[in-house]
Amino acid sequence: MFGRSLLVVFADMSSLLSHLLSPFLLHVLQRGITPALLMRWMAENPARLANLHDRKGAIRVGLDADLLIFDDTKPFVVRGEDLHHRHKLTPYEGRTVLGSVATTILRGNVVYEEGQLCAPSPLGEMLLLK
Repeated sequence: MFGRSLLVVFADMSSLLSHLLSPFLLHVLQRGITPALLMRWMAENPARLANLHDRKGAIRVGLDADLLIFDDTKPFVVRGEDLHHRHKLTPYEGRTVLGSVATTILRGNVVYEEGQLCAPSPLGEMLLLK
């Protein structure tokens, strides 16, 4: 991290983050945490912290339609070669986790579905802190 930008550090952590949802959800749901509280932790609070709550962090008319559809019953074998990011190395290589991202929707556009990227080109935008 030492002097590197947050964007680069985040990119270096992408392998960890892309597989964090499955075990995290399993443990959270086993402890009785409600989906509403989980959404607050993973969407609303980060959006508010980054002062992006006028665009992100909730499902509400007027906000970006950024959604993730997660199948918590589908087993998923982690393989670095299947990852859709720069770093193909993962500490989870070969492990089976329960739960898989089925669909990702970015500003109303389906960009990922059942293991395949759907957007013809990247649709992301740089959002700067306000």
